Amino acid sequence: MAEDSRDSEASSVLRLEIRDLQNHATALRGELESARAETARAVQRAVAQGSSEAVQLRATAVALREALERARADTQSAVATALAEANGEIGQLKQTIVALRDELEKERAARDGIVRQARLEGQDEITQLRDTVTCLRGQIEDDRATREQSMQYGRALDVAEIAQLQATIQELRRRLEDRTHAG
Repeated sequence: MAEDSRDSEASSVLRLEIRDLQNHATALRGELESARAETARAVQRAVAQGSSEAVQLRATAVALREALERARADTQSAVATALAEANGEIGQLKQTIVALRDELEKERAARDGIVRQARLEGQDEITQLRDTVTCLRGQIEDDRATREQSMQYGRALDVAEIAQLQATIQELRRRLEDRTHAG
């Protein structure tokens, strides 16, 4: 009966620990889902920002193309009227076009770099969160194994104590019987 009571107490303690671990795992899952959702929102914001910049850069490119077309038209009319004077102006316009193209390429490269960086940061955060979850799972498993070992050790001690008590009871009965037969 005492053994049943101890087993019942031990199983109650185990049930409480299991319930606590389940609640803790549920809380960790919730935190993980929240972190994943925040990461997804951050990536979406970065992509949206990159898209917005791309639209702006396209509008700039169109404006630059239009300006270039106007400059070419102006250059051609100037060439038709005064070819000698236009040579200097054509050279300047070509330099402007090259500078504008260079600037456009720099803008595109900067935009691409920002988008790449946002993606890398998102991936780094996801990796860190996955590592954290793995670590926490390992700790939970270690805690479970330690508890199991402690319970098994406690049960072994209980069995040994019961065996000693039974041996003591048998010895006392034997002595009592010896006294009863002797007296």
